[in-house]
Amino acid sequence: MKVAVIGAGEVGRHVVRVLAREGHYLTVVDMDAEAVRRIDETEDVQLVQGHGASLTVLRRAQVAQADLVIAVTDSDETNMLAALSAKQLGAHKSVARVRNATYYDETAGLSKGVLGIDMLVNPHQLTAFEIQQLIRSTGTISVQNFADNRVEMVQMLVTHETRHLDRPLAKLKLPRNALVAAILRGKEIVIPRGDDYVSRGDDVFLLGDIAMIPKLKAMFGVDPNLLVRRVIIAGGGDIAQAVARKLEEDGIECELIERDLQRCTELSQELHDVVVLHGDATDTNLLKQERVDRCDLFLALTHEDETNIMASLLAKQRGAPRAVALMRRGDYAHLCPEIGIDVAVSPRHIAANTILEFVRSEQIRAVQQLEDGRAEILEFLAPDNCPIVGRALMSLNFPEGAIIGVIVRDGKVFVPGGHDEVQGGDSVIVFALPQVRKRVERLFQPRSW
Repeated sequence: MKVAVIGAGEVGRHVVRVLAREGHYLTVVDMDAEAVRRIDETEDVQLVQGHGASLTVLRRAQVAQADLVIAVTDSDETNMLAALSAKQLGAHKSVARVRNATYYDETAGLSKGVLGIDMLVNPHQLTAFEIQQLIRSTGTISVQNFADNRVEMVQMLVTHETRHLDRPLAKLKLPRNALVAAILRGKEIVIPRGDDYVSRGDDVFLLGDIAMIPKLKAMFGVDPNLLVRRVIIAGGGDIAQAVARKLEEDGIECELIERDLQRCTELSQELHDVVVLHGDATDTNLLKQERVDRCDLFLALTHEDETNIMASLLAKQRGAPRAVALMRRGDYAHLCPEIGIDVAVSPRHIAANTILEFVRSEQIRAVQQLEDGRAEILEFLAPDNCPIVGRALMSLNFPEGAIIGVIVRDGKVFVPGGHDEVQGGDSVIVFALPQVRKRVERLFQPRSW
């Protein structure tokens, strides 16, 4: 596929890195010579320096021959104009990242078919939705839903000793229609077999029927009765406001701390059930005064990564049980777990993953990159005439480094055994390492005869 990426910031670089690894033909456009140089040092792609909305620059980038144009600069106007111009020049499809609430569906953070652009992606609303999912799934590092919310995948750090640790998975009585899909031990991701085990300090990826996930989490140390009732938010930007509004909807007590007095006034008028405080979330006296040790979750959602790190660490030091920090820089996000911050959330990576779903084939209904691309979870819609249909799973030469987690058929979720078969129309959730993903994809591609 020929893809033009307009903008070589965090989102653009992540999208380029993934698509280049998959073998797509890429052209990258950016005004900044330094951003272009960074891409040139790491990726084998065509580079064009210039303004992404300029017709001259777009022609130099040959967008007329592009299957897809992805506009992800820091400017909404540039992105929309670039995406629209590319379509008029002949590009087959276009995607633009926007922040202006006028252009997107407020609930999902996505709009399709606006002004002739195939998809608009709003990272702020997408991030707010992901944080809401984290809050609803207590004790997890990340959570993703598939198959119209019938299937859930959660990542959690195993911190408590339970009788289920260090025992072969084959000997554990796991909840029906759920499984341990992968284990992250150190920097290695393992697709487990029956003789593998979970140890304290591992990250585990649990997959299955959404109703069964709380039971599976409990096996590895998460109290299923633990609920988030009170949240303190540091920051009053668009993401913080969107999260606070979702907490209002869920009936969760919420306090928001913002340094700018005028912004506090605006927020207090918009958020009726949220206590808005004028102050600095890195002020330890303020955190003590607001009883941060009595909250269930501390969210650091300011515009500055460094402030979010400091506020999270101070909140934890003052007794907050869990802290989630908004991280715009990828290197900071990787640092967070090492210094004691429970979860780092990256708007740019969330937006990039959403865009990558749009790039995939029609058979892939959803895809989520995990651990910066070291693994993927994919949802396939199996066509009637693809190689995997009608054959017992045990007879398939299914790639090592991938596992069929669950199958959804007629609205019912089940973990398949070796004698089960995939049927046409099934939704199939697969956990795969990147080096085997293409082999997995071929099993779901319809035959040409």
